[in-house]
Amino acid sequence: VKPGEWMTYTVYFENMTNATAAAQEVYVTNPLSEWLDWSTFEMGEVSFGNQIDLGLSGKSSGTTEKRMDGTNWIVRTELSIEPDTTATDSNRQQKMCAKWYLRIVDPSTSTGWPVDPVAGFLPPNNPETHCGEGHLTYRIKLRDDAPAGLVITNSATIVFDYNEPITTDPAWWNTVATLVDVNCGDGLTLDDLVVGMPFGELSDPEPRAGYVFAGWYTGKNGR
Repeated sequence: VKPGEWMTYTVYFENMTNATAAAQEVYVTNPLSEWLDWSTFEMGEVSFGNQIDLGLSGKSSGTTEKRMDGTNWIVRTELSIEPDTTATDSNRQQKMCAKWYLRIVDPSTSTGWPVDPVAGFLPPNNPETHCGEGHLTYRIKLRDDAPAGLVITNSATIVFDYNEPITTDPAWWNTVATLVDVNCGDGLTLDDLVVGMPFGELSDPEPRAGYVFAGWYTGKNGR
């Protein structure tokens, strides 16, 4: 990825097929690297079962609600960006964390919770219908001053109701590209070359009186 480039992340979660009840609450926390520009955070979609809620699209905080198909229940999603209190290194004060809280709401009860204690918005998953699956999507820009070769990692933690936290695979990573600008003379400049990566087709330079362009050297030794 290049400095200043948008990076899109999706956090997937699933109520397993062997679960004994539907999930009523889902907590998702996603620490953000200090090399991400938090001011550019933009929420995408919230998905649960086969439904999508775009009420928070483009926002960095707020609450959205969407009625579940075929029911009177509502799925409420709250989003906030807060200081990362779990960070333990010297940069703790410079780190932030994206947090989501999804819950089932029954408007007909005084507490907002369904009368049935095992009713929820993510039932035990059926692999054929994907009824127990959900995801959250957002995008955020890499800081303009991110150094070349820096590795940006990302991992989220998910909690279903009162169960133990589940951490997504921390092996997900991106590397900040090493960029160079090459001036070929005669007003021709190749921008955003990535060291070690192919550039593609090279265009011919502007014609110059008294000269004929024969072609580009393509060998590693310049020939």
